[in-house]
Amino acid sequence: MPVKRLIVATNTNDILAQSLTTGRHKLETVKPTITPSMDIQVASNFERLLFEIYDRDGTEISRHMEALSSDGGYTIDTKRLERTRSLFTGVAIDETQTRNEMKRVHAETGLLIDPHTAVGVAAGRAHLATNDGPVISLATADPAKFPDSVESATGQRPKPPERLAEALASSERYEVLEGDLKGLQAYIRARSCVGI
Repeated sequence: MPVKRLIVATNTNDILAQSLTTGRHKLETVKPTITPSMDIQVASNFERLLFEIYDRDGTEISRHMEALSSDGGYTIDTKRLERTRSLFTGVAIDETQTRNEMKRVHAETGLLIDPHTAVGVAAGRAHLATNDGPVISLATADPAKFPDSVESATGQRPKPPERLAEALASSERYEVLEGDLKGLQAYIRARSCVGI
């Protein structure tokens, strides 16, 4: 399926959305949120994107990374920013919007979604407010991974998938090994398919 544009959905820690909107990539203090996997300031995938939009110029990317380290930020030049914007749109979704999206999806569909997925869905809906569709949003985690946030927003506590529930209920299996490299190697070798 052809893709016209990718939406970079961020939470309150919106460095990526800001970078795509303003061209300025500036480090800020990370704020803890109900979407902890998005509580970042340095995204390695963004560095990879820069590498591509700067025509794989490693020297230029090193300069940007050094500025990020020494000055707390850098600016993407206008030509590269326009090129990036032709592929990506950045949308920041705050905590209230995230909770409201979990609640809305549950009320309208009966489905429970995790807070990270809610950020993506809300960003897609925000994009549709001023752009044509369709928009596809992919779930990023099981809602049972964030039961307190989901229950707070929807009034429903998500149940873990059956296989996970079984694993959590089963007894833990482990073996204690000596801190010996040769012994560890022998243990792994005896339990692997080496030599097959």
